[in-house]
Amino acid sequence: MFTLSHSSRGVTVVDQLLRDIENAFKENILESIYDILKLDDRQARTLIGFTSVTAYRRVHEIVTSALDEVIRRKPSTEELKRISLLLARALVLIEYQEAREQITSGLATVLKRVMQQLIDDITKKKDVSIVVKDAEYARALLDAIAVLVYKYGR
Repeated sequence: MFTLSHSSRGVTVVDQLLRDIENAFKENILESIYDILKLDDRQARTLIGFTSVTAYRRVHEIVTSALDEVIRRKPSTEELKRISLLLARALVLIEYQEAREQITSGLATVLKRVMQQLIDDITKKKDVSIVVKDAEYARALLDAIAVLVYKYGR
C-alpha cells in the first residue's frame, strides 16, 4: 500500500492511489483506506482539488446503490449484467462531472479505475463471491474518499 512520503518524491497521491486500487482488489484494502484517511492537508487537497461536494455526492449515490445491491443480494449472473449497466452509467456521470469541472481529473481517474475494475469482474464472469468482495472494497474506498471530499471539497 502507499506511504504518504511518496508524493514528496515525485509520485503523486493520485498515481499511488491508482496503484493501490490495482493491488487492493487483490490484497487487503484496509491499509489503503487508512492511508487515504491520514493524508495531510496538502496531499488531500491534491487529490480532491476543486471537487464539488454535490458532484461527488451524486456519483457516490449512484455507485454505492449498485454496490450495496451486489453486497446485500449476492446477485445472479443476469442481475450482475444489470448492475454492470449501472456501473457504466456511473462512468458516464464521472466523465460528465469531470467535463463540467466539478470533479478533478485525478479524482475522476481514480473513480473510473474503481468502476472499471468492477465492470471487468462482471464481464470476465468472475465468481460472484469475488465480485461481492470487490464491491465491498470499492464501497469502503469510495466512503473514505467521501470523507476527504466533505472535508476539503468546495
